[in-house]
Amino acid sequence: MDDSSTDDDSASQTTEDDPQVPEHQAVLHPPAPVAPPPTAVPRERPNYEARHVLRGHTMSISAVKFSPDGKLLASCGAEKVVKIWSPDTGEFLRNLSGHTQGLSDIAWSSDNVHLASASDDTTIRIWDVDSVRHQQLTSIADSQHVQFSPNSKYILSTAHDSAIRLWDYQTTRCLKTYTGHVNSKYCISACFSVTGGKWIVAGSEDNKVYIWDLQTRQIVQVLGGHSGELNPRVQVWKRRRMNDKNCTRCGRRCCCESLASGEKKNSNESLAYQTHPLQNMIATGSIDSDLSIRIWSDRGPKPVG
Repeated sequence: MDDSSTDDDSASQTTEDDPQVPEHQAVLHPPAPVAPPPTAVPRERPNYEARHVLRGHTMSISAVKFSPDGKLLASCGAEKVVKIWSPDTGEFLRNLSGHTQGLSDIAWSSDNVHLASASDDTTIRIWDVDSVRHQQLTSIADSQHVQFSPNSKYILSTAHDSAIRLWDYQTTRCLKTYTGHVNSKYCISACFSVTGGKWIVAGSEDNKVYIWDLQTRQIVQVLGGHSGELNPRVQVWKRRRMNDKNCTRCGRRCCCESLASGEKKNSNESLAYQTHPLQNMIATGSIDSDLSIRIWSDRGPKPVG
Protein backbone atom coordinates (compact mmCIF):
# COMPACT_ATOMS: atom_id res chain seq x y z
CA MET A 1 0.00 0.00 0.00
CA ASP A 2 1.36 3.35 -1.01
CA ASP A 3 1.46 5.73 1.92
CA SER A 4 3.03 8.48 -0.12
CA SER A 5 -0.12 10.63 -0.16
CA THR A 6 -0.04 13.65 2.07
CA ASP A 7 -2.55 15.82 3.83
CA ASP A 8 -2.07 18.40 1.10
CA ASP A 9 -2.99 15.84 -1.54
CA SER A 10 -6.10 14.89 0.39
CA ALA A 11 -7.06 18.52 0.71
CA SER A 12 -6.86 18.94 -3.05
CA GLN A 13 -9.61 16.38 -3.68
CA THR A 14 -13.11 17.81 -4.23
CA THR A 15 -16.64 16.65 -3.74
CA GLU A 16 -19.96 17.87 -5.06
CA ASP A 17 -20.61 19.43 -1.67
CA ASP A 18 -17.34 21.35 -1.76
CA PRO A 19 -16.51 22.27 -5.35
CA GLN A 20 -13.03 23.42 -6.10
CA VAL A 21 -12.62 27.03 -7.10
CA PRO A 22 -9.70 27.54 -9.50
CA GLU A 23 -6.98 29.79 -8.15
CA HIS A 24 -7.18 33.49 -8.98
CA GLN A 25 -10.80 33.18 -10.17
CA ALA A 26 -13.43 35.11 -8.34
CA VAL A 27 -16.45 33.38 -6.95
CA LEU A 28 -19.43 34.04 -9.22
CA HIS A 29 -22.58 34.98 -7.42
CA PRO A 30 -25.96 34.72 -9.13
CA PRO A 31 -27.12 38.07 -10.55
CA ALA A 32 -29.52 40.07 -8.50
CA PRO A 33 -33.10 39.68 -9.70
CA VAL A 34 -34.18 42.42 -12.09
CA ALA A 35 -37.06 44.47 -10.83
CA PRO A 36 -40.11 44.21 -13.11
CA PRO A 37 -40.99 47.35 -15.07
CA PRO A 38 -43.56 49.56 -13.42
CA THR A 39 -47.08 48.62 -14.31
CA ALA A 40 -48.75 51.17 -16.54
CA VAL A 41 -51.71 52.82 -14.93
CA PRO A 42 -54.78 51.71 -16.87
CA ARG A 43 -56.84 54.48 -18.40
CA GLU A 44 -60.60 54.47 -18.43
CA ARG A 45 -60.69 56.35 -21.72
CA PRO A 46 -58.29 57.49 -24.48
CA ASN A 47 -57.16 61.06 -25.00
CA TYR A 48 -57.48 61.64 -28.75
CA GLU A 49 -57.10 65.14 -30.14
CA ALA A 50 -57.19 66.46 -33.70
CA ARG A 51 -53.64 66.53 -35.04
CA HIS A 52 -54.28 67.57 -38.65
CA VAL A 53 -57.27 68.71 -40.71
CA LEU A 54 -56.77 67.76 -44.36
CA ARG A 55 -58.71 69.80 -46.90
CA GLY A 56 -58.90 69.36 -50.65
CA HIS A 57 -61.89 67.14 -51.30
CA THR A 58 -64.82 68.97 -52.88
CA MET A 59 -67.35 66.14 -52.73
CA SER A 60 -68.29 63.37 -50.31
CA ILE A 61 -65.46 61.20 -48.93
CA SER A 62 -66.19 57.48 -49.07
CA ALA A 63 -62.94 55.89 -47.80
CA VAL A 64 -59.69 56.69 -45.99
CA LYS A 65 -56.98 54.01 -45.80
CA PHE A 66 -53.53 54.01 -44.18
CA SER A 67 -50.75 52.18 -46.01
CA PRO A 68 -49.59 49.06 -44.12
CA ASP A 69 -46.40 50.82 -43.00
CA GLY A 70 -48.42 53.84 -41.86
CA LYS A 71 -46.41 56.35 -43.90
CA LEU A 72 -49.18 57.30 -46.34
CA LEU A 73 -52.91 57.91 -46.20
CA ALA A 74 -55.14 57.49 -49.25
CA SER A 75 -58.64 58.94 -49.57
CA CYS A 76 -61.34 58.83 -52.22
CA GLY A 77 -64.91 59.90 -52.81
CA ALA A 78 -67.38 61.32 -55.27
CA GLU A 79 -64.93 63.55 -57.14
CA LYS A 80 -63.32 60.75 -59.22
CA VAL A 81 -59.77 60.98 -57.82
CA VAL A 82 -57.70 59.29 -55.14
CA LYS A 83 -55.70 61.65 -52.93
CA ILE A 84 -52.45 60.68 -51.20
CA TRP A 85 -51.43 62.41 -47.95
CA SER A 86 -48.75 62.26 -45.29
CA PRO A 87 -50.51 61.42 -42.01
CA ASP A 88 -47.52 62.62 -39.99
CA THR A 89 -47.33 66.12 -41.48
CA GLY A 90 -50.81 66.48 -42.98
CA GLU A 91 -49.23 67.38 -46.34
CA PHE A 92 -51.07 66.64 -49.58
CA LEU A 93 -48.75 64.65 -51.86
CA ARG A 94 -50.51 63.80 -55.13
CA ASN A 95 -53.71 62.93 -56.97
CA LEU A 96 -54.34 59.62 -58.74
CA SER A 97 -56.65 60.61 -61.60
CA GLY A 98 -58.32 58.52 -64.27
CA HIS A 99 -61.74 57.38 -63.08
CA THR A 100 -64.74 58.93 -64.81
CA GLN A 101 -67.22 58.56 -61.96
CA GLY A 102 -67.14 58.55 -58.17
CA LEU A 103 -65.15 56.08 -56.10
CA SER A 104 -66.50 53.81 -53.37
CA ASP A 105 -63.44 52.09 -51.94
CA ILE A 106 -59.64 51.81 -51.99
CA ALA A 107 -57.18 49.19 -50.73
CA TRP A 108 -53.41 48.98 -50.27
CA SER A 109 -51.17 46.06 -51.19
CA SER A 110 -49.15 44.58 -48.34
CA ASP A 111 -45.88 45.97 -49.77
CA ASN A 112 -47.18 49.58 -49.72
CA VAL A 113 -46.49 49.92 -53.48
CA HIS A 114 -49.90 49.47 -55.09
CA LEU A 115 -53.33 50.90 -54.40
CA ALA A 116 -56.59 49.54 -55.81
CA SER A 117 -59.61 51.79 -56.36
CA ALA A 118 -63.22 50.77 -57.06
CA SER A 119 -65.52 53.12 -58.97
CA ASP A 120 -69.06 53.57 -60.25
CA ASP A 121 -67.55 53.72 -63.76
CA THR A 122 -67.44 49.86 -63.60
CA THR A 123 -63.65 49.78 -63.40
CA ILE A 124 -61.08 48.89 -60.79
CA ARG A 125 -57.71 50.57 -61.19
CA ILE A 126 -54.44 49.35 -59.73
CA TRP A 127 -52.07 52.26 -59.12
CA ASP A 128 -48.34 52.39 -58.60
CA VAL A 129 -48.54 55.11 -55.98
CA ASP A 130 -45.10 56.59 -56.67
CA SER A 131 -45.18 56.63 -60.47
CA VAL A 132 -48.98 57.20 -60.71
CA ARG A 133 -49.13 54.57 -63.49
CA HIS A 134 -52.13 52.25 -63.35
CA GLN A 135 -53.74 49.13 -64.77
CA GLN A 136 -57.47 48.84 -65.37
CA LEU A 137 -59.81 45.96 -64.56
CA THR A 138 -63.26 46.17 -66.17
CA SER A 139 -66.30 44.79 -64.37
CA ILE A 140 -69.87 44.59 -65.65
CA ALA A 141 -71.36 46.62 -62.82
CA ASP A 142 -70.40 49.52 -60.59
CA SER A 143 -67.63 48.34 -58.27
CA GLN A 144 -68.29 48.94 -54.58
CA HIS A 145 -65.51 47.24 -52.64
CA VAL A 146 -61.97 46.08 -53.32
CA GLN A 147 -59.39 44.14 -51.32
CA PHE A 148 -55.97 42.60 -51.97
CA SER A 149 -55.35 38.95 -51.11
CA PRO A 150 -52.96 38.28 -48.19
CA ASN A 151 -50.07 37.78 -50.64
CA SER A 152 -51.13 40.82 -52.72
CA LYS A 153 -51.23 38.75 -55.93
CA TYR A 154 -54.99 38.91 -56.37
CA ILE A 155 -57.85 41.33 -55.85
CA LEU A 156 -61.37 40.67 -54.62
CA SER A 157 -64.17 43.02 -55.68
CA THR A 158 -67.91 43.35 -55.13
CA ALA A 159 -70.56 45.05 -57.25
CA HIS A 160 -74.30 45.64 -57.38
CA ASP A 161 -74.88 42.58 -59.56
CA SER A 162 -74.70 40.10 -56.65
CA ALA A 163 -71.32 38.79 -57.79
CA ILE A 164 -67.89 38.72 -56.14
CA ARG A 165 -64.92 38.60 -58.51
CA LEU A 166 -61.36 37.40 -58.02
CA TRP A 167 -58.83 39.15 -60.28
CA ASP A 168 -55.24 38.61 -61.28
CA TYR A 169 -54.45 42.29 -61.54
CA GLN A 170 -51.12 41.73 -63.30
CA THR A 171 -52.87 40.12 -66.27
CA THR A 172 -56.14 42.09 -65.69
CA ARG A 173 -58.06 38.78 -65.94
CA CYS A 174 -61.08 37.85 -63.85
CA LEU A 175 -60.21 34.37 -62.56
CA LYS A 176 -63.32 33.39 -60.61
CA THR A 177 -66.81 34.67 -59.83
CA TYR A 178 -68.68 33.82 -56.63
CA THR A 179 -72.49 34.02 -56.56
CA GLY A 180 -75.39 32.98 -54.35
CA HIS A 181 -75.69 35.98 -52.04
CA VAL A 182 -77.79 39.11 -52.62
CA ASN A 183 -76.15 42.48 -53.27
CA SER A 184 -78.13 44.99 -55.32
CA LYS A 185 -78.52 48.12 -53.22
CA TYR A 186 -75.92 48.25 -50.45
CA CYS A 187 -72.14 48.65 -50.50
CA ILE A 188 -71.33 45.22 -49.09
CA SER A 189 -67.73 44.14 -48.77
CA ALA A 190 -66.10 40.74 -49.06
CA CYS A 191 -62.88 39.46 -47.54
CA PHE A 192 -60.42 36.58 -47.59
CA SER A 193 -60.35 34.27 -44.57
CA VAL A 194 -57.34 34.51 -42.28
CA THR A 195 -56.46 30.84 -42.92
CA GLY A 196 -54.27 31.63 -45.89
CA GLY A 197 -57.17 33.09 -47.82
CA LYS A 198 -58.73 29.67 -48.36
CA TRP A 199 -62.29 30.97 -48.13
CA ILE A 200 -64.17 34.04 -49.29
CA VAL A 201 -66.57 35.64 -46.80
CA ALA A 202 -69.26 38.21 -47.59
CA GLY A 203 -72.42 39.65 -46.13
CA SER A 204 -75.73 39.68 -47.93
CA GLU A 205 -79.00 41.58 -48.13
CA ASP A 206 -80.95 38.43 -47.17
CA ASN A 207 -79.69 38.65 -43.56
CA LYS A 208 -77.03 35.96 -43.98
CA VAL A 209 -73.25 35.59 -44.23
CA TYR A 210 -71.94 33.43 -47.07
CA ILE A 211 -68.65 31.51 -47.16
CA TRP A 212 -67.24 30.19 -50.44
CA ASP A 213 -64.37 27.84 -51.17
CA LEU A 214 -61.79 29.97 -52.96
CA GLN A 215 -60.88 27.30 -55.52
CA THR A 216 -64.17 25.52 -56.24
CA ARG A 217 -66.40 28.61 -55.92
CA GLN A 218 -68.91 26.47 -54.00
CA ILE A 219 -70.77 27.85 -50.98
CA VAL A 220 -69.46 25.84 -48.03
CA GLN A 221 -71.46 27.48 -45.24
CA VAL A 222 -74.24 30.00 -44.72
CA LEU A 223 -74.50 31.77 -41.37
CA GLY A 224 -77.87 33.08 -40.22
CA GLY A 225 -79.41 34.63 -37.15
CA HIS A 226 -79.25 38.33 -38.01
CA SER A 227 -82.30 40.43 -38.71
CA GLY A 228 -80.77 43.05 -41.03
CA GLU A 229 -78.54 43.34 -44.07
CA LEU A 230 -75.06 42.08 -43.28
CA ASN A 231 -71.55 43.24 -44.01
CA PRO A 232 -68.65 41.32 -42.41
CA ARG A 233 -66.64 44.52 -42.08
CA VAL A 234 -69.43 46.63 -40.57
CA GLN A 235 -69.48 49.22 -43.30
CA VAL A 236 -72.89 48.85 -44.93
CA TRP A 237 -74.36 52.00 -46.39
CA LYS A 238 -77.05 52.46 -48.97
CA ARG A 239 -76.42 55.11 -51.58
CA ARG A 240 -76.85 56.20 -55.13
CA ARG A 241 -73.85 56.89 -57.33
CA MET A 242 -71.18 58.88 -55.55
CA ASN A 243 -70.81 61.37 -58.38
CA ASP A 244 -74.35 62.72 -58.01
CA LYS A 245 -73.62 63.66 -54.38
CA ASN A 246 -76.27 61.37 -52.94
CA CYS A 247 -75.73 59.17 -49.95
CA THR A 248 -79.03 57.71 -48.85
CA ARG A 249 -79.03 56.23 -45.37
CA CYS A 250 -75.51 55.54 -44.19
CA GLY A 251 -76.09 52.16 -42.64
CA ARG A 252 -79.50 51.64 -41.05
CA ARG A 253 -79.57 54.52 -38.60
CA CYS A 254 -77.81 57.44 -40.28
CA CYS A 255 -80.21 60.25 -41.08
CA CYS A 256 -78.60 61.40 -44.33
CA GLU A 257 -81.03 61.34 -47.23
CA SER A 258 -79.48 63.64 -49.82
CA LEU A 259 -76.29 65.65 -49.73
CA ALA A 260 -77.38 67.59 -52.79
CA SER A 261 -80.79 68.72 -51.54
CA GLY A 262 -79.88 69.01 -47.88
CA GLU A 263 -82.94 67.06 -46.80
CA LYS A 264 -82.79 65.10 -43.58
CA LYS A 265 -79.11 65.18 -42.88
CA ASN A 266 -77.09 65.34 -39.71
CA SER A 267 -74.23 67.83 -39.59
CA ASN A 268 -70.81 66.64 -40.74
CA GLU A 269 -71.45 62.91 -40.84
CA SER A 270 -68.29 60.77 -40.73
CA LEU A 271 -68.59 57.73 -42.93
CA ALA A 272 -64.95 56.94 -43.71
CA TYR A 273 -62.60 55.93 -40.92
CA GLN A 274 -59.56 53.77 -40.22
CA THR A 275 -57.04 53.25 -37.44
CA HIS A 276 -53.29 53.56 -38.01
CA PRO A 277 -51.48 50.17 -38.22
CA LEU A 278 -48.68 51.18 -35.83
CA GLN A 279 -49.66 54.29 -33.88
CA ASN A 280 -52.58 55.40 -31.73
CA MET A 281 -53.94 57.40 -34.64
CA ILE A 282 -57.34 57.52 -36.37
CA ALA A 283 -58.31 59.02 -39.73
CA THR A 284 -61.91 60.09 -40.35
CA GLY A 285 -63.56 61.52 -43.47
CA SER A 286 -66.72 63.58 -43.80
CA ILE A 287 -69.60 63.10 -46.23
CA ASP A 288 -71.26 66.39 -45.36
CA SER A 289 -70.51 70.04 -46.10
CA ASP A 290 -67.25 70.01 -44.12
CA LEU A 291 -65.61 67.55 -46.57
CA SER A 292 -62.43 67.33 -44.50
CA ILE A 293 -60.25 64.48 -43.30
CA ARG A 294 -59.13 64.64 -39.69
CA ILE A 295 -56.14 62.87 -38.21
CA TRP A 296 -56.58 62.14 -34.51
CA SER A 297 -53.71 61.18 -32.18
CA ASP A 298 -53.84 59.82 -28.65
CA ARG A 299 -51.94 62.31 -26.49
CA GLY A 300 -51.52 59.91 -23.59
CA PRO A 301 -52.79 60.33 -20.03
CA LYS A 302 -54.17 63.74 -19.22
CA PRO A 303 -52.10 65.66 -16.65
CA VAL A 304 -53.45 65.52 -13.13
CA GLY A 305 -54.67 68.79 -11.70
